[in-house]
Amino acid sequence: VPLAMSTAAALSNADAPAGAGDVLAFTRRLVAAEDAAWTEAHALYAHRLFRYLLVASRGDEQAARDALQACFVRAVRHIRVFATEEALWSWFTLLARHALADARRSTGRWNRFLDRWKPLASETSPAPTPDPLAENLEAAMDALDATDRRLLEEKYFDGTSIRAMAREAGTTEKALESRLARARAKLRGRLLDSLRQQSSNP
Repeated sequence: VPLAMSTAAALSNADAPAGAGDVLAFTRRLVAAEDAAWTEAHALYAHRLFRYLLVASRGDEQAARDALQACFVRAVRHIRVFATEEALWSWFTLLARHALADARRSTGRWNRFLDRWKPLASETSPAPTPDPLAENLEAAMDALDATDRRLLEEKYFDGTSIRAMAREAGTTEKALESRLARARAKLRGRLLDSLRQQSSNP
């Protein structure tokens, strides 16, 4: 879907879509590949998702546009029926985050972050392969609460310094480092559980 929007245009839209009526019926129309339903979905969600992606990409408009495009391509391929607007929106944001993660891989930052966790994978499998590790790491990141996930993304994907992160959060560098350490510990626990489960159920 061609997109041509600026940050100002995106931020001028309402915080939530006007509503798709009966979401169950609406998503059934999407599953049935009705052109009118997808046009409506784009009108309802494109600007809202663009704002979401602008925040997630720290204001990178091109990254947000590219991820939004990829998000809708994936939505068309994988749409299913949802009972509530909250569930549909949550699914859209999951697709959007994955689209951004794919873009990050191309910059090399994702691969460097992935390398950090390879020793953990070796604890659970004698010969781990990169793809399952990447999939489990994405899932573990998605399972974190938004604050912890954003801390890790700012540090390891965006390359933000501890000093800048502490200033933005209105706290000390030491306190920020402690929060970051706790976030890493949570991620490690979730990733280890996932890898162990995968190793025991090949």
